[in-house]
Amino acid sequence: MIKAMSMLTNLITISPELAQSLIKIVTISSVIFGVLTGLGAGLTFACQSILDAENDKKIAIAEKNASEARLQSEIVKNSIKWRELNEKQYKSLRDFAKENPRNVVFRIPNGDPEALYYANSIANSLNDAGVKVFKLYNFSTIEVNSLVLASKDMDDAFNYTRLFSNMGIESQMIDTKKNGLPKLAGISAGDIPEGAESWIQIFIPSRLPPRFNP
Repeated sequence: MIKAMSMLTNLITISPELAQSLIKIVTISSVIFGVLTGLGAGLTFACQSILDAENDKKIAIAEKNASEARLQSEIVKNSIKWRELNEKQYKSLRDFAKENPRNVVFRIPNGDPEALYYANSIANSLNDAGVKVFKLYNFSTIEVNSLVLASKDMDDAFNYTRLFSNMGIESQMIDTKKNGLPKLAGISAGDIPEGAESWIQIFIPSRLPPRFNP
């Protein structure tokens, strides 16, 4: 082996100056190669970071769309289910009405079985508290998603409106001092009770169709 290397050295004869130049070229080439390798690694890392960020963005969009789809599904499900008081709401209204008994006239859209079902659910709780209720059926409905209460005594309407709101039932009241008390008119199973003008009126609106964000 040593003999072969000696023969190769004898065959390749270069001047010291050329040898020094070759060493410099090799050294510079190594430095350039190292720089290019570093740049390549950096570029690869940068590109991968961009791809990861894009993938994260796509995942976030997909999760948001899935969340919105679940929300819309829940809205549709709730819009199909008929409204009624749950057990906790039933007891809250009954207990409040026992302490604050006020007779109630329900104003219900005529021919709307879902609204009637909802009114009966509320009326049953009031009946358990010993409160008198009367139902009037009207040919129009209020275009809202909440109960609407009215009374000559606005404190009564306010207290019951606040109670429904605390029970998780959207409700509002009519300012009877400003707008006057709605007249008791409509279809009923019997004569309007004497003194019913002073009862609290609860308007049960027809359920509006669900709305979705575009």
